[in-house]
Amino acid sequence: MSRPALADVGRRYRLVLIVCLIAGLTGLIVLSVLGYPVAGIAFCAGLFMGFINSRMVIAQAAKFPQMENPNKRALTFGVLQRLGALTVIALLIAFAFRPQGFTVLIGLAVFQLLMMGSTAGAMVRQLRR
Repeated sequence: MSRPALADVGRRYRLVLIVCLIAGLTGLIVLSVLGYPVAGIAFCAGLFMGFINSRMVIAQAAKFPQMENPNKRALTFGVLQRLGALTVIALLIAFAFRPQGFTVLIGLAVFQLLMMGSTAGAMVRQLRR
């Protein structure tokens, strides 16, 4: 991958983080005004969990090529372990604070949609060159 493409991906990642911060604050304020402060907090928690997941993915992806003998099975197990832990935490929040707690899942989904949209945009731009 070329340097400009990597810089574009980095810029887009920071943009997604800024958009998530704005979306989280907006969701928290709007839901609090509507009388659902727990839903706003759960939404922000979902966005934060998406951020944590993305940082863990970046860290794992950076370590993988540096290994002497990369083991795909270990990588797969790490991915499943991370996603399993995040799923359990999200479901615990959702059920502990139901029905408003289920917005944690919406927060996770919003973060993933923004990340996928950003990645797809970078890929389309790179393919057009």
